[in-house]
Amino acid sequence: MLRAFLIVAALVLVMAAAFPVSARSADENAQIAAYVAAEGQSGQSMALEARALAAAAGRVKRAGPILTFDLTGGTKGIRVEDRTDCQAGMGASDCVQYFLVAALPRRHCYVVVKAHYEGTDYILIDARTGKGLVFPGPPQFAPHGDRILVLNNSEMAEGRAIEIWKRDAAGGATVEWIHPIGGDEATIADTEAGVAVAPQAMTLVRWSGERIDLAMRYPAIYDRKPFTLRAKVERIKGAWTLTVIKPK
Repeated sequence: MLRAFLIVAALVLVMAAAFPVSARSADENAQIAAYVAAEGQSGQSMALEARALAAAAGRVKRAGPILTFDLTGGTKGIRVEDRTDCQAGMGASDCVQYFLVAALPRRHCYVVVKAHYEGTDYILIDARTGKGLVFPGPPQFAPHGDRILVLNNSEMAEGRAIEIWKRDAAGGATVEWIHPIGGDEATIADTEAGVAVAPQAMTLVRWSGERIDLAMRYPAIYDRKPFTLRAKVERIKGAWTLTVIKPK
């Protein structure tokens, strides 16, 4: 009886430990989905901060225009500060606001939106070292491993692109692949209209191993309504490639 009780108790402890991890994973995925959906919208990004601060469990604090980050690796904390007083010799382009949009302890990082007068950047702050990585679009994470996908859909960016980065243990990252969008295989030629059109927006559909499935949304072309094509990014023999499934 005692042995049976101990086995049952051990199973209960294992299950109790497993469920919080699953819940944290679901919460992190929900935070990521929320800031991806708010891409380029400062007001929507600002609205995400309360949830992200709660998820940070006191490690990130807001005091007026200042966000302070306590780091887990024993390193001195860091802070960022809004600059919103554009009347005292500052141009509007110098004004910035920072919004915490995700606290992701399982991934050892925070995601901060840096909102400019025109356009936004996304800063990935390593929770252990405080190192910051700046991306032109919202970072999305591989289900397993340390790769980051950035789909640059911003109209204010110099050019839309697909980026794949790989994080390292020191809190930094190196770019593995950048694929500019426009004049590439994602561009669709409309022979009747005599124009070529590139996708207006890209969305992550699924990431499985070394294959990433995307949806590419194209704008209307004369009489043709907006449409969506499927695409895949695959790592084959160590190299990433983009394939767009075009209509016949």
